[in-house]
Amino acid sequence: MMEQFLTRRLLVILFGGLLLISGVLLYRNYSDVRNTLIEAHNGFKNFLYLLHNTPRVERKNLTEEEINRIVRRLGITLKEFNKSGEKAILKFDNVEASKLAELLFYLERYGEIEKFSAVDNTGRGNFYVEVYLNLLR
Repeated sequence: MMEQFLTRRLLVILFGGLLLISGVLLYRNYSDVRNTLIEAHNGFKNFLYLLHNTPRVERKNLTEEEINRIVRRLGITLKEFNKSGEKAILKFDNVEASKLAELLFYLERYGEIEKFSAVDNTGRGNFYVEVYLNLLR
């Protein structure tokens, strides 16, 4: 009888100790996960705040004068400019690879780029570029 009492008492103590240790370890893991979730939530809320408070991009009116100003600034050649209603087709010659991103940056001020094609048949980094713009977006 006494042996059963000691064995049972030992088992209860071991089980209690194991439960205590696992509780401490789980609490540390829980607090790490909780802190990570709070940081992600705060980052998402910050993103939404910045998204709602950014100023709207005002689209400029695309004219041939504006295109010529961009061409002069970048030092490229305008081959063709067709504007009909809400669409514009622009074709450029001798666009250096370093000027492509800058050209797209300037053109996105006037509308959404629907199609973009840059072909370099010379292998020297001088591209023939076609850009289709939707002026209403």
